[in-house]
Amino acid sequence: FCAGTCVIAGSFTGIMFHLLGIYHKSALGMGNHAAYLAFKEATAGLLQLGFRTFLTCLGSFVATFLISFKNKANEDERFGNKIFTAMTILTLLGGIVL
Repeated sequence: FCAGTCVIAGSFTGIMFHLLGIYHKSALGMGNHAAYLAFKEATAGLLQLGFRTFLTCLGSFVATFLISFKNKANEDERFGNKIFTAMTILTLLGGIVL
């Protein structure tokens, strides 16, 4: 589930930002700055949606990574849980900083 969410959200984000970037550059290339500012204001909600799906992609990637790492850590009885706990703490700290 997490891997599929990561792929779909990442694809949507990439396509969204790519297309909006092309349209923004085209509007600037036409020399009509008023139309560019109006277009930028009109697409602000789409940019926010794209950013949110990017964060969803990152979160689901981290969840997929931790689940996969936990499955591998279970194979090592001595250090597996300690390494997984350390990795989870580092991941949470990275998310807080982000």
